[in-house]
Amino acid sequence: MVALIALISSAVLVSDVGAKVVAACESAICRVAGADCPALRAGDSGRVELPGAAAIPDRSPSRPPIPKPVCTPDPGGAWVERLHAHNDYENANPLEDALGNGATSVEPDVWLDENGRLQLKHDETDRSRGTLRDVYVDPLIARAAKNGGQIYQGRDQPFELILEVKHGDDSVYQKILDETRGLPPGVHVIIPDGTPGASMGKQPPGVFFYGTLGKDCSLPLELDPANPRYDRERAKHYTMLNGAWADCADRDKNGKISESEQEAFNEVVRRAHDAGLKVRIWGGPDGTKRLGSNKSPGEFASCPRRPWAQKCDRSAQRAWWRAQQDAGADYLVTNHLGQGGTFLRTCGDEK
Repeated sequence: MVALIALISSAVLVSDVGAKVVAACESAICRVAGADCPALRAGDSGRVELPGAAAIPDRSPSRPPIPKPVCTPDPGGAWVERLHAHNDYENANPLEDALGNGATSVEPDVWLDENGRLQLKHDETDRSRGTLRDVYVDPLIARAAKNGGQIYQGRDQPFELILEVKHGDDSVYQKILDETRGLPPGVHVIIPDGTPGASMGKQPPGVFFYGTLGKDCSLPLELDPANPRYDRERAKHYTMLNGAWADCADRDKNGKISESEQEAFNEVVRRAHDAGLKVRIWGGPDGTKRLGSNKSPGEFASCPRRPWAQKCDRSAQRAWWRAQQDAGADYLVTNHLGQGGTFLRTCGDEK
């Protein structure tokens, strides 16, 4: 009987009915049932609360909402908002090509070797393109020192070093912190939340985590304010969600984006932004081949060898870029910085 009364009282309190009504209802139930009911007390809020009643969890987003990006043509700007250098270490001149094309974020893949060094490579058999410290951290520190602490003079948003951890034991997290030490506040390091050895909440300033969108492109439950499992304290340490193109837009895998697929994708991005999280989508028909060091860095070299490649005119590539632009995705993930930069600088109206 006491449990029944507690259940009814909790439901009424949640509905914000006045304390007097709650007390009267409980008193009436006790009198009718002849039960020995627990005493009620006045809470700090002025409402009557049952002893031991669970507090209503705060599911308001722990991060401020992100407005949908608005594209403004800027052909001659020093940087290109949202231009993201995918697997940047594979470019002819890592980091240098990205900065030369105005990228505002770069993605190095790191592999912890047997000597405790963070090598830049995708797979075990790949040749290392150098270490994270030598290729990215030290050059970014030097550039910021020349630009008053900024990577691009006049830009007030952080430059993002987004890492993918391809291999490493529980020491890899601490190694990342060691190897990125000394970066200025204008550079943020973003690592996957599954990084071995990670200690969320104890990372130094400027280090954040990213989560992974589900196979149905759903937000992780603990990062979705609309879900009862939302973890407000945990969500403070995330800035981004990472998802696959085939899961989030081309869901029927036919190489085209239907109106319904675009609407669903738009909704995912909107919900992430409402939660204060950016969205990065990888795996679209972008092609992997890049031009060599004797060519213009980052330019498109050949048509993607995918089932949806269309007559070498890059229409599939442009379609996925436009879909992201329409949805407001925060990163244009591309292997081809020159083409991607032109697309964003002209807001998709390259002609």
